[in-house]
Amino acid sequence: MEQIKQINLNYIFLWIVIGLVLSILYTILDLPFSLYTFFCIVFAAIIFRQEQKIRKITKNGGKECNELMEFLAELRHWYYVYSDVEEAVQTAIDTLEETSIIRKLKELFQALIQKEDKPFLTQNRILYLIYINCKITMEYGDCLEQGKSVFVKNLGELQEELQVQKKHFMLRRHAYLGIIPVAVIPIYTLPLIRKWCCENLPELEQLYDGRYGILAVFGLGFLSCFIYIILCFFRYPEGLSVMRHPTAERLVQLEQWTKWLDIYKEKYKEEMKLLKKKLASAGDLFELNIYLTLQIIYAIFGAVMIIMIWILVGGFFGIWLTAALLATSIGIRIPKVLLGIQEFLYKKNREQEAAQFQGIAGMMMGMSRVSVYELLEAMEETAICYKALLRRCLLALPYDEVEALKQAAKEAEECKCMKRLLENLMMCDKLGPILALEEASKERKFYIELFIEEEKQKLEDQAAIAGLIAFIPFSAVVVFYLIVPFVYESLKELGEISSEFYT
Repeated sequence: MEQIKQINLNYIFLWIVIGLVLSILYTILDLPFSLYTFFCIVFAAIIFRQEQKIRKITKNGGKECNELMEFLAELRHWYYVYSDVEEAVQTAIDTLEETSIIRKLKELFQALIQKEDKPFLTQNRILYLIYINCKITMEYGDCLEQGKSVFVKNLGELQEELQVQKKHFMLRRHAYLGIIPVAVIPIYTLPLIRKWCCENLPELEQLYDGRYGILAVFGLGFLSCFIYIILCFFRYPEGLSVMRHPTAERLVQLEQWTKWLDIYKEKYKEEMKLLKKKLASAGDLFELNIYLTLQIIYAIFGAVMIIMIWILVGGFFGIWLTAALLATSIGIRIPKVLLGIQEFLYKKNREQEAAQFQGIAGMMMGMSRVSVYELLEAMEETAICYKALLRRCLLALPYDEVEALKQAAKEAEECKCMKRLLENLMMCDKLGPILALEEASKERKFYIELFIEEEKQKLEDQAAIAGLIAFIPFSAVVVFYLIVPFVYESLKELGEISSEFYT
């Protein structure tokens, strides 16, 4: 609780500092405070918070990989010395007291000696696999594969995966340098552009203060926010899969709100069935009730934005009412767009996640007495795209193992890699885990060799597309806040001169 309070105080302090800095800047430049200034303060705070989050993820990711590789090297060494997992883990942790992950390692050790799963371990896939490797070896003992320890072999394979992850973080960290400033700075130049334009053509003052100026500022501000969100998805695609919707989640917890949603779902049964399939095809990344609540929230937000503009601009109510209905219609469709993006990312990342499952299967197949249930549980704990599918499979597994795996393989039919892995699991009882999962182990080695080059090329392609997208706000500001006012005023004066000439 104290930590949460400290975080909230940090955010409040951050907003105050940004507000003071921008207020001083606007005072120096002799610019009036307005709704535009308030938008700039809020937008700057959002950008700072998001950039801090993404930078921390990419920066700390590589550092954590190095420290985990060091821990695995120490663990392997002390396991040779003691031939006991518990003593090896404790000694390896004692040698790494100065590292930033020491708290996580100590919590891992506590989970091992208390023999109970800890939810925090699943936040880091490699850390969770280290825990599973140690836990199963402590319970069932180590075994030999071609005269070598399976536990030690698994530690070596985890080091290989950490090396791959480290290179991935380094590539991502440098792929988007310089793109964000190009996208977000133009919206902060509007007062300077206006000042320069009015000094050169004083007649433009009336245009900037009128309806066109207000609508242009609203439109360019909205466009800048939208482009920045898209660029964040490019830089941190995993963020969409773990995106939280706190307002929607709070509403769904209300009993009366849930009753209204149940009435709506009962009224439109067929549409809800199709929507459930759509959500499943996107990996069940948010629930049906959350989706419906988001539609209402975005619809209300769209209508409120138009009403605010109408209050500021004025004009014929009928036109603005039509615009509000249009904004409501667009708002209802925003969750559909988010769902489409999630489905795209899901299809794009599921092959990679299935390949990671092959690594889990290859690591666990040589362990003595390991069960299909334990293997699927390890996969489900570290899954994003296939979490819902694996959870359903785990629930059905105790009743009929083969049928549960068949159903899961059928649902994963679009991903051949995942389908083959589930089909191989069906053969574990007949052939044993080593023979049944030998194919998965071989494919994992091929995946490690291929992944780095594919990731590098993918990031280069995405960075090129993101670079083009980042120039959209700059182009829009130049066109709609600089060129259009000059052209409009020039044509207006030309029309006045022409009318005077003919009269």
